[in-house]
Amino acid sequence: MTAATAAAQRLHLSLDGEWGFELDRQDAGQKDSWFATPDKLTSKITVPGCWQAQGFGEPIGVLRHHYEGVAWYGRSIAVPSEWRGKKIDLVVGGAFTYTTAYVNGLPAGSHDGFSTAFRFDVTDLIKPGGANLVVFRVVNVKNPLQPVRRTLSARDTTDLRGALNLAAPWGGIYRGVELEAREPASVERVAITTEIQNPLAEVEVSFKNDGDADLTNAAVEVSIAPRGAQECARQTVSVNVPAGTTGSAKVRVAVPGARLWSTEAPNLYEARISLKKGAQIFDQVSQTFGFREIKTNGTHILLNGKPVYLRGYGDDSSEVLTGAPPHSKDIYLERMRIAKGLGFNAVRFHSTTPVEECFAAADEVGMLVGAELPVVYQEFLLPHKDLLRSELVRIIDTHRNHPSWFFFTLGNEFGLQRIPDAKGKEVFLNAVSELVSLAKQRYPQMLVSSNSGYLVPPMDVAVPYRGLAEGIPNIKHEYGAYYSTLPDISLIPKFTGLFEPLWLSTAKTWVESNGMTGDYQSYQRNSGRLYALGVKTFLEKLRTIPEFTGYFYWLINDFPGGTLEGGEWNWGWLDLFWQPKQITPHDGQEMNAAVLPMIDLPADSRTFWLEDGKKIEVSVSNFGTSPIQKGKLVWELTAGQRKLASGESAMPPVPLGSISNAGRIRISGLSGEAALEMDLTVSVRSDGQHYRNHWKLWGFPRKGLMRSSETPVFSLIKSAAVKRWFPFVRDGGEGGDPAGVLVASEFNPRIVNFLRSGGRVLLLAESGRFGGRTAYLPSSFGGAQGLRIDTSHPALRSFPNDGFPDLQFYSLMEGSTSFVLSPELAPIVGGLRMTRAGRDNVLTRAYFLSETKVGKGRLLFCGLNLRHNLDETSPEAVYLLDRLLRYVVSAEFQPTGNLAAEKLNEIRVPYTEMIH
Repeated sequence: MTAATAAAQRLHLSLDGEWGFELDRQDAGQKDSWFATPDKLTSKITVPGCWQAQGFGEPIGVLRHHYEGVAWYGRSIAVPSEWRGKKIDLVVGGAFTYTTAYVNGLPAGSHDGFSTAFRFDVTDLIKPGGANLVVFRVVNVKNPLQPVRRTLSARDTTDLRGALNLAAPWGGIYRGVELEAREPASVERVAITTEIQNPLAEVEVSFKNDGDADLTNAAVEVSIAPRGAQECARQTVSVNVPAGTTGSAKVRVAVPGARLWSTEAPNLYEARISLKKGAQIFDQVSQTFGFREIKTNGTHILLNGKPVYLRGYGDDSSEVLTGAPPHSKDIYLERMRIAKGLGFNAVRFHSTTPVEECFAAADEVGMLVGAELPVVYQEFLLPHKDLLRSELVRIIDTHRNHPSWFFFTLGNEFGLQRIPDAKGKEVFLNAVSELVSLAKQRYPQMLVSSNSGYLVPPMDVAVPYRGLAEGIPNIKHEYGAYYSTLPDISLIPKFTGLFEPLWLSTAKTWVESNGMTGDYQSYQRNSGRLYALGVKTFLEKLRTIPEFTGYFYWLINDFPGGTLEGGEWNWGWLDLFWQPKQITPHDGQEMNAAVLPMIDLPADSRTFWLEDGKKIEVSVSNFGTSPIQKGKLVWELTAGQRKLASGESAMPPVPLGSISNAGRIRISGLSGEAALEMDLTVSVRSDGQHYRNHWKLWGFPRKGLMRSSETPVFSLIKSAAVKRWFPFVRDGGEGGDPAGVLVASEFNPRIVNFLRSGGRVLLLAESGRFGGRTAYLPSSFGGAQGLRIDTSHPALRSFPNDGFPDLQFYSLMEGSTSFVLSPELAPIVGGLRMTRAGRDNVLTRAYFLSETKVGKGRLLFCGLNLRHNLDETSPEAVYLLDRLLRYVVSAEFQPTGNLAAEKLNEIRVPYTEMIH
């Protein structure tokens, strides 16, 4: 519970469990003397745990319970008689946010802040050998008598706020409480700095003597051993500690052959620190640490002298069951092992410093931790500067010995553009500089930066959302464009705690009222497939930019709706309960690899003409353990179980910490008349290591494209490309044959009459004309698409797909038109979209290919972006138009639905069904 974990020389009495409890809505505690008579605390609460999660308060928004104000905790404690003559501390692991302690009716002290543990000296108040009354007054807001805020404002700076308490100002004692007894002469603080060249631990020990007698000819002894093993080194220095004073000593302990801590090999050591005189030990504490070195060199971060690429994730502290963070190390071990299994080696806690148990888990798993002061935006810093200064010192003193902690920032997104005047900017920048300097003074080896998100000096490392800092490492801020998945309404029964999933219930109501219950799961699952494609695309794109040394992908798990940020954030690789959504550990390990092979084909270039083949450049991002000196590039192209092509070539050297060319793949022309979905696997092999990546490619044959039609086809679209690829298509003229097909881009009276009289129409919608313009990867804040292809429909016969619009649809979807002919008509290609409307997320139908009868005629409506992609570089567009033309001239073109001709004009207006 403290920076130095107590060993056998200290005695502990846990106070966790049931306490008397009462909300003090009028803050009348002093008058009623609740601190002296805790029998008035008629309710019960469990420590640890915030009060909202235990049913205290009224419903507000998505919270089943919420209370802002004063609350009282009290219980009677029997303290052992053998504690007489010892110094006794009342230790609180963490509480929100302003805490005053009373022991046996007398004040024991106060503490402001919630980021770390704190303690009160209660030696003179405790009565060993008898019962003792311990009472806490805990206040979660700065102004406890103000009316409860029914709607929380994101820019209300009254209370200090970060991601941890973004949903609400949590209240109560959220980590454990204990009494601790020690001798009057004791160790206060342990700060360990390691050297790795000739392994050495410098242990700075702060101590004090609260006794009446001087402590002369004493010693500080430090012994070091691999955790769980026998001692391997020991060193002692002499000290004198006069009565009533404090002191410090530096003990340098050489540990020859010490194993280094890294993300791949998280070797841990234990230092046992004793304050002693001869054989008498006055105090003894132990501290876990690791031998490791974090530095920067130009644009690289060096871990133990080697460049490391931060494959980081973002954690927004979303605890929908408990509100407050877990106090169980096992929970954090499980979560970090999941993240490590997905290939991550780092985590950024958004505007939050995690609890001690989290750091301990990261040490064991081998996860680099970026922590922050609890400042969500720049406007929260100056109003709480004094509290933040104290929190900063406590955070560093508490967690500095954890080898996992490599980076500390003052908060999230300090947008200077939101400070209106020059004087205000100057005051703010001075405050930032002062706090960064304080952090560096307190822990010189720590990498420190002003904030995550903006290029605001001073910075050891930059975390930019846009732009680049020169000459220092850059880690990409909240990377991933906030792509999302559709809400998973099947999770509703899991919300058994504090949060009521109103955002999911609203989505469920919409789904049910629109008759989509049977289809929704497949749409939601496909939104996960699209999300996974976006993740892979973005990660590989960033790895080609040498100025970046890592990213924090946003997020590791989803974030609930109904908070200060509005709608839910389904941006996670995992759901709100840390369960996988679509990305498997195998996929994560591959695209999050330290050594990553990449191809020069962006997402819109994964198709080619089979007869032409394809040339592909391969590069490698090498942040492994060593340079690649004599590597081989090995590749294979397959379609199902059939190998189509393969190759192997020697690679040029790839230095460690670089992105270098690895060679070229030449896919020769392939024969056949069928379009193919193919898998390209690329491997880099060096010194027994095998680094692999893979992609899907699609090949389309020129041979067999439609060159004639027995059914006349007329076009009202002026397009040289259409005529070049399909020479049988004639200008529409004034009439057109009612027995034929008319190709158009919009509705007009002539087309409507043509349909009424029994004609067939292929409508290639002009982008944005009939509905919303669409991006393949939704770019709106929290945007999502769950699309599905009707694989049984003859219109897409032989167009390669498995029911999901993969990257063969990228150019077809980008800039396309989403529409709804009628809610009753089924899409051939379509599904659901989620977009942002104000502060809420909304669901809408999205059709891209659909059909209907209109009068006696038949209409195939296509919103896919075909017209502007009918060139040599987009064979998928040419081939799809070929399939659609074949379909509309065939006898199979028999839509089952029916739409009145009068309804066609309504398609001009985007069809939006919002969830309210």
